[in-house]
Amino acid sequence: MKIIMKMISKPFKLIISTLGILFFLTVIFNVIMQIVFRFILRISVPWTEELARIAVIWMTFFGIVLVQADRESIRTDFLVNKLPLKVKYLLEKLTNLASIVLLLVILRGAVDMLEFSSGVTMSSIVWLSSSVLYYPVIIAIPLLIVYLIRDIFIPTSETRKEN
Repeated sequence: MKIIMKMISKPFKLIISTLGILFFLTVIFNVIMQIVFRFILRISVPWTEELARIAVIWMTFFGIVLVQADRESIRTDFLVNKLPLKVKYLLEKLTNLASIVLLLVILRGAVDMLEFSSGVTMSSIVWLSSSVLYYPVIIAIPLLIVYLIRDIFIPTSETRKEN
């Protein structure tokens, strides 16, 4: 299973990190455009701010997937490190299961919001549906769940060394 996860994970991480970089560059470009239009040309261009906001949302969710793929999420583990190894191992599995349940609830809400907002357009980009804000959630959460399942069945190197 570990070899299969590595084979699948590498192309996904490359695609997601590339998209994350593209969205980051979109944010930078739009913020610079907003500064130029507003302060140099004295023209208000609201779509640059809205496009930057959309790109930040997409970039954030792709970043979350990359962090989970590399098992580099921020943790406060001072108390957990004081626990016996078997309890620590069990707590890690239970935390991952609880995270999966929470992500499924969020995914359900995102699907509902996608349907609800499909007829609503963005305020300054009138040809773009506001449902574009919910697509990154629907894309990222299944990937996060896959990585959490991986973490349940393939222990981290730290946990393997201790057991």
